[in-house]
Amino acid sequence: MVRIYQNRMIVANKSDQTIRNYVRGLVKLYEFHDKDPKELELDQVIDFLVFLKDDRGLNWRTIKIYVAGLRYYYQEILENVSLAVLVAFVLELIPFLTV
Repeated sequence: MVRIYQNRMIVANKSDQTIRNYVRGLVKLYEFHDKDPKELELDQVIDFLVFLKDDRGLNWRTIKIYVAGLRYYYQEILENVSLAVLVAFVLELIPFLTV
């Protein structure tokens, strides 16, 4: 899963830092749910983002990078444009999300 993701980003000429950040977000999503991200529903992705914000106290910019990486994964790797759009929309709601 990660290798395919990395290779697609290399071919898309993403920077090394972008690749590292996007992969980090995808791996953290996998670890959070202990499940392949392609099997997750939107609510599970939102649960992960709320966890990052409320429990981990991550900076807004870091969460924004993770959302961009997840959006890229769902749109470019899984070709699930509808979920990618919804994940991007959640980015607008993050400041207001709480458990």
